[in-house]
Amino acid sequence: MKPEKKQITEDLLSKRRERMLLKALGSVVLTQFPNPKREGCPDTDVLRLIATKELPMRDPAFGHVGRCSPCFREVRELRAEIRRHRTWKAAAGALVVVLIAFAGYSTFRLPDVPNRTGLPSAPLYESVSVDLRDFRTTRGESPPPGNQRASIPRVPRRRLALTIYLPIGFVDG
Repeated sequence: MKPEKKQITEDLLSKRRERMLLKALGSVVLTQFPNPKREGCPDTDVLRLIATKELPMRDPAFGHVGRCSPCFREVRELRAEIRRHRTWKAAAGALVVVLIAFAGYSTFRLPDVPNRTGLPSAPLYESVSVDLRDFRTTRGESPPPGNQRASIPRVPRRRLALTIYLPIGFVDG
């Protein structure tokens, strides 16, 4: 016979209730099981293995920690120390990542060149005009007198605002 789904969900504890139960159980173990002489207690290395969860749950040391207030207290302190160590390690790692990112940004960004003269910076485009009006083509065998071929204009290789003057009769475009 299967239990109803509603019953199963009611039997499960929420995270908050589970934490409250573990806290209550922890306070009971801390106060109700004194062992001032630490009789039968495992050594600190075994307690550290319990704190780091490297020891199997079936190990008898787990049962002892549940029945010995000093051992339980020591395991809690070891876990707190491990958490602090991990927190510092994570913070140091994050700091290293931030420093590497800042160093990379500082190294590879384009330099800001301030305008030292106080004058406005040069325009992005240089104004250039090319006059081709002297380059007429004629029909016939010889060019008309006085129309010597002018030199071919050269245009600089940079950003230009270019104006081209075409010979009379040529269509724009």
